[in-house]
Amino acid sequence: MPEPVAACRSRHRLQDWALLVTATALFASGFTLIDITVTTVTPLSITAGRLVLAASVLYAWARALGHPLPRWQSETGGLSVQWRFFAILGLVGDVLPVTLITWGQQAVPSGRSAILVGLMPLMTLALAAVFVPSERIERRHLAGFVLGFLGLVVLIGPEALGLAVRHSLLHEVAILGGAVCFAVNAVLLKQMPAVPPLTASVGISLCAAGIAVLLALLCDAPWTLKPSALSLVGLGLLATHTPGACAGARNCSGTREPGA
Repeated sequence: MPEPVAACRSRHRLQDWALLVTATALFASGFTLIDITVTTVTPLSITAGRLVLAASVLYAWARALGHPLPRWQSETGGLSVQWRFFAILGLVGDVLPVTLITWGQQAVPSGRSAILVGLMPLMTLALAAVFVPSERIERRHLAGFVLGFLGLVVLIGPEALGLAVRHSLLHEVAILGGAVCFAVNAVLLKQMPAVPPLTASVGISLCAAGIAVLLALLCDAPWTLKPSALSLVGLGLLATHTPGACAGARNCSGTREPGA
């Protein structure tokens, strides 16, 4: 392999790892921010607020960099394949898991929530083995998951694994449901037509924001809320987490440049 090509691939690998580490750090700190925000803002309104702000930031960023969005219509006049994927991924990968996890954290500590969501890689491995023919579960994958999960437990504290209280069991199931949604989303990303990562992040976030706002207006009556200043700060920080996590994670786990 020519040296320039090898060096370029090495730089891309380092960039991918840096993006993945950044996305992980942003994602993990979000559990604490949810604890702060959910005290005076309802889960659906939190989801809608953070996704609207995140989509706005991502859209402005993409426009500034000159990244166009795909056409809405296909040649037959229907919704294009890209936008159908964006809508499905926005629902499965953003709206449902964020709402479920936020609702669950009303009764579950952030440490235990992080551990429950930390099961997502194992769920992804299992789903990928069934629905993605090119993916094989190898011993190194399982070993990596076990080491990573144990590291998560050590960092957060073993006490977070305490037995569930009866009144929080349903909330824990909701958080696990959010983890399942993230796992399904990771598999669906593998099936999406080739789209530049930033373009995919913008399209998915715009669809997710639209769905979340509609659900919040229908089910949540957000205009009746009286959020505290601390909750608003938490919501703002959650929103700034979302574009970084989306762009980083999607760049590393599924979206790809056309022709790649």
